Amino acid sequence: MEIHESLVYGLGITMLEQIGPARAKQLIAHCGSMEHVFTLPRSALEEIPVLRPALIELILNQRKRVLEQARWELDRLHAMNAQCVLIDDLHYPQRLKECDDSPIVLYYKGQVDFNPARVVSVVGTRRATSYGRYFCEQLMEAFAPLGVTIISGLAFGIDGHAHRAALEKGLPTQACVAHGLHTVYPSEHAGLAKDMQTNGGLVSEFTTTQRMCAELFPMRNRLIAGMSDATVVVESDLKGGSMITAYLAHSYHREVFALPGRINERSSAGCNALIQRQVAHIVTEPGSIIDTMNWSKSSHDQGTQLQLFQQLSDVQQKITGVFNGEDAVSVDQLIVRTGFNPSVIASELLAMEFSGLVRSKPGNRFELLHRSRFQAMP
Repeated sequence: MEIHESLVYGLGITMLEQIGPARAKQLIAHCGSMEHVFTLPRSALEEIPVLRPALIELILNQRKRVLEQARWELDRLHAMNAQCVLIDDLHYPQRLKECDDSPIVLYYKGQVDFNPARVVSVVGTRRATSYGRYFCEQLMEAFAPLGVTIISGLAFGIDGHAHRAALEKGLPTQACVAHGLHTVYPSEHAGLAKDMQTNGGLVSEFTTTQRMCAELFPMRNRLIAGMSDATVVVESDLKGGSMITAYLAHSYHREVFALPGRINERSSAGCNALIQRQVAHIVTEPGSIIDTMNWSKSSHDQGTQLQLFQQLSDVQQKITGVFNGEDAVSVDQLIVRTGFNPSVIASELLAMEFSGLVRSKPGNRFELLHRSRFQAMP
């Protein structure tokens, strides 16, 4: 297997101790690229304000080890027919990229389209009632003509029923899991997970060495919320993963819907609370979700693509102007031709790379991508 070094560096950053997604993004921005996190000398790292001496020492001591670990991980992914995508790749879910806590890398298995026209997450209690299961079926019936992609967490109850109902209606469905892709939890859903991979698949931010751990479920829930246009809570008690997902979706400024139920039913207490607190829209029938989202069958055929035209800042306009037909331009050329200082160039290039406008190349050079897909700010 030919391993692309960019993937090695990307995975390596996530394997550094004490470096979470937010700090990793800061580190990449200050270093100028993922590769530079591993190649800059100590003196350059010491100039980065977010790095304290102890953390610099930790990074330097880990760099060789984590790169070897990253290569091993990529080999194992290949052996199990799984893949990974970095945050600066166009294939990375654009909805999730908008979230401040989005991970640097996602691992996936199956036929996963991260950027379909419409995505809805459906979550709920593990102790689903006939009322909740029936609503899931009605929901998929309404979504079928629109080709909505369904995301959930592969858990017992509403999650599993949503995945199955989506498959029955021919809808793509993806499961975000709280462990590596080397296993399936719960194991009883191994057959369901396999079926999903023909029209969807499994998604994780964890390596194949990560076993299922309860503490990781909230991290999994933010993927479910962040990858979706809307989250539907079918049934939930006042506490639990579904409520966490709903509040995360609300914090990401995504639409949240909840199915109301009897006031004396624990399985509806969380949904009723979300509606009462105005976190969620009340759902009386599946069509109300489609109406609120302003979706229609006719607009589905247009295949709206996320962020087809990206807005460029004045600084980014100057940077793109430097390319002027050239295949690639060095960072030094950008600094000289724009007149901006190195820190500004590094920060803007990182933002542009995350947005899929430029791609880093060997020799500290950058390539401009898809020029026609972007428009300048008025």
